[in-house]
Amino acid sequence: MSLAFNEPRFDIEASDFRCKLCASEVPCEGAYFSAILLEDGGFRRSNYCVSCWGAGPPAGEVFAFWRTRRPPLPTDKPRRVRFDPAVIFEFFRRLEAPAPAVEGQSAPGLLSDPAERDELRFVLALLLVRKKVLDFRSSGMKDGAEWLQLDLRGVPGAPADAPETPAPRKTHWVRNPQLADSELERVKLRIGELLQLEM
Repeated sequence: MSLAFNEPRFDIEASDFRCKLCASEVPCEGAYFSAILLEDGGFRRSNYCVSCWGAGPPAGEVFAFWRTRRPPLPTDKPRRVRFDPAVIFEFFRRLEAPAPAVEGQSAPGLLSDPAERDELRFVLALLLVRKKVLDFRSSGMKDGAEWLQLDLRGVPGAPADAPETPAPRKTHWVRNPQLADSELERVKLRIGELLQLEM
């Protein structure tokens, strides 16, 4: 299996509440945007003030983003928000295995290491099952690997009377990378660091 999580592949900085573009400081309780950028086959997290974000997307490929607020009092540690099923599901969905790439071209928007993508996606799926966003339906073997069939219960964060269209996929297949308990915990901690969520 990949040793990706034993290597410093993620450049995740503690938030200093400064905009990456204009370097202005976000005031206490002020709103700002956090974005996960895909750079050189890995993830990097950056923060942007509302004005700079509104002027247009940052340079690089935006994998996921969300609006948040600076906590009331400054702290030495990055703020971790409560588990957000909508953010976790969007991250999980974007890690969907890509269609075969055209020769000489890489698949956009996804990690270049399939083993690393499988590890992240598997742990995200477990979290979403536990939070009742996804339901386990069945499992089966293909090409020597176990695959889990998971069905979406509903769009996370959407009102019960939200229109059905455009609707995300209802069924998702997730490859089981056969992680040991210690490896599961390590991947879970990395996801928490990357998204700054309480896992």
